[in-house]
Amino acid sequence: MPTSASVKFNFDHYNPAKPSANIIVLDTQNCNCRELVACIDLSNLIIGQSYNIQYSSINNTAVFDPQNQTIRAASEDQKFSTIMYIDPSKTHIIKAEISGVNILSSQMSVVKCGQLVSCEVSEDSLITLSSKNNWEYKFDNFLIFKFIPTNGNNDVVLTIPPIPEIFPISNLRVSQSPVINSSSEIRISTTTIGQLIYLSNFNGKSIKAVKNSQNYTGLIAPGVFNIVLGS
Repeated sequence: MPTSASVKFNFDHYNPAKPSANIIVLDTQNCNCRELVACIDLSNLIIGQSYNIQYSSINNTAVFDPQNQTIRAASEDQKFSTIMYIDPSKTHIIKAEISGVNILSSQMSVVKCGQLVSCEVSEDSLITLSSKNNWEYKFDNFLIFKFIPTNGNNDVVLTIPPIPEIFPISNLRVSQSPVINSSSEIRISTTTIGQLIYLSNFNGKSIKAVKNSQNYTGLIAPGVFNIVLGS
């Protein structure tokens, strides 16, 4: 006799793409009406026992009707469905939960319409350090960069592209490398314009500086590194 029920979303009736477990990518045509049939597979049910099924949207982008269903198991494995109302432009994190006597099981899936696409880093997403933000950059309250300018360099603006090892912040939290800070002097020729305190993951990454309307480029390195006139 089964001892623990389980629940799993099933969108196979739409013939979706499945780039990985629990990620469902639907054809845009299936989403245009903003109404989807969300099915679930229930397994290891106890025949004759009552169960409650609850559907929810973790990121509040979808609505289910009905949101709750109460069923009495007629067999160990059964299928049920509900209607899922969506905004096709959003990515949906949905959850199905089954509960009963001494039983609680759930599953979450990501549902997206269209296709999964990569994105390029735009100029707007660059890390920027200037007097406007006190030469400091934090991500989710975690200090990533701090620039301390020397006298006469309060007009400097630094920009650094983000890197996938750090962003999103979840990548940083699961990093296998120790999360430590480094520091370095930034020099133009032999003149130090300031000290940079930064997450060591950025060693070897590019950095740009604007000073007196001149553009400079260089690579971040611990200790001391130079920036030179560039584009």
